[in-house]
Amino acid sequence: AFYTDNLLFFFTYTQNLLFSFKGWPAGSQMLNHLWSLAIEEQFYLLWPFVVHFVPRNRLLLVGFFAVVTTNILRYLTIDDPAFFYTFSLCRWDGLILGSMSAVLLRQHLTLLNKFILPMTLMSFAATIFVVTTSNSVLAITAFCFFFASLVLLCFDQGIVGRALSGLFSFEIFKTIGKYSYGMYLFHLPIYTLYVVYLSHPPFIATLITTLTVSVASY
Repeated sequence: AFYTDNLLFFFTYTQNLLFSFKGWPAGSQMLNHLWSLAIEEQFYLLWPFVVHFVPRNRLLLVGFFAVVTTNILRYLTIDDPAFFYTFSLCRWDGLILGSMSAVLLRQHLTLLNKFILPMTLMSFAATIFVVTTSNSVLAITAFCFFFASLVLLCFDQGIVGRALSGLFSFEIFKTIGKYSYGMYLFHLPIYTLYVVYLSHPPFIATLITTLTVSVASY
């Protein structure tokens, strides 16, 4: 009933706002994970306007303040888990860091090559710190910063960068990347169906079924 009563939110990619203000639906979780896709689509509609209207030499600065604002908003709403976790402005930091990475690659590649390895090590240390201290506000940004650093490191021409780029060029990673969207889309509905019929679904069976459906739907 929850999903059918709120179809408009799901058709317009605004279901994350539904979860933010009304909380998670009781009795079902089959489509709950789609909040993240809504956040992505909203960002993709907005960010091109930022890139168009903000001078190129100010994009990194705007991105930095946007990430800071995201963390402030998460801090202020930490007592409301659904809002904290699914509201758009609380979760755009990862997408913004990805956009900032693109700016660095296009405009500051030489400077980036000098600092990307220590930046990656620093982001890894920061991620470990915030996770071990249970800092849920900063943990999301720290993890996204580390992941963005890893991606940027793949473009580095040093030994570490070339080795990492070669590692991610293995066929298994290409295959996972090829079907990853489908795996994300189908994993929760499949898991939910297994729970209904088996109560305690085996991990391997869920994984194999998800992969099979993802490949078939590609």
